[in-house]
Amino acid sequence: MESKSDNLEKEAINFVEGERYSFSIKGMVALDVNEEYFILEDTSGRKHLLVAEYYYTYNYQKGDIIHCTVDKINCSGKIFLEPEHPVYKLDKSYSFKIEEVAVKTNSLDEDVCVITVIDALQHKALCYIDMHLGLLYKVGDSIECTVKRIKKGRIYLSHDSLSDKNNLKLGEIYSFTIFDIKIFSNGKEYYLLHDEEGRRYVLPYEYYDDYNYSIGDIIRCYIMKFSSRGYYTLEPEHPYYVIDKQYSFTFLSQETRYITDTEKEFTIIVSDIFHKEVKFTTHKDLLSYNGVPETLICKVDGLKKGKPILSLVEENH
Repeated sequence: MESKSDNLEKEAINFVEGERYSFSIKGMVALDVNEEYFILEDTSGRKHLLVAEYYYTYNYQKGDIIHCTVDKINCSGKIFLEPEHPVYKLDKSYSFKIEEVAVKTNSLDEDVCVITVIDALQHKALCYIDMHLGLLYKVGDSIECTVKRIKKGRIYLSHDSLSDKNNLKLGEIYSFTIFDIKIFSNGKEYYLLHDEEGRRYVLPYEYYDDYNYSIGDIIRCYIMKFSSRGYYTLEPEHPYYVIDKQYSFTFLSQETRYITDTEKEFTIIVSDIFHKEVKFTTHKDLLSYNGVPETLICKVDGLKKGKPILSLVEENH
């Protein structure tokens, strides 16, 4: 029988977006036709699944120790891992061969120059570049670009000509002013922001309607990640929750998911201060402890799309 101390040890890792962790590869599993996964084990002995198709060129073998960054924790609390790339490192510059030069629309509905290159693993990658400079390049030329993000084994690039727009640090917090609210061509509404240097950014309206923002407001936002479309994703400070603080949440329900034939994880659904559902995962079956809890004490590990990213505080069990 699993002891209480063993259970505590397995709960020790609360994964946080952007942080890096070590895993061992235990093997592979096919959960459906054409759906293969690497089975990863973290340092607490818990299992995780990594979609295999994106990383066949990494030549992983059973028993390998790999390092992965938590790329995303979705609204259900599911963790998406991104292994270290075998060739490229974040924020390092490399030379690439150009395959295409085109004009596309960016997040502000502006025309921008986008150069398509081929990386060392023969994948296509996009690099946004100053319009006037970009149109001077032609197919077959070489271009120096910086790796700003890696996702599903693909790299996302930026160019020095836009360095004044790409010098923000991930995880840091900056002040922005809301100067407009606009519906874009995709039919969605956005806040338009600018920083102290006048550089412009967008923030989806739908996730922050409870924040009661108005034009002219100065808000503080975390720099979350570099988008595949050449801009930074922002996350405003929450009007109530503070990262690394603990709060009481109303328990709503629990869902069960099998990671392997013998190992389960549980999705816990709670209600936040705005009465919106927030989900997170745990390997603890809360319903096995004295019935259904009314409230849970959770730690706010981060923020995403206006909701807190939560982990369970051990006092709940």
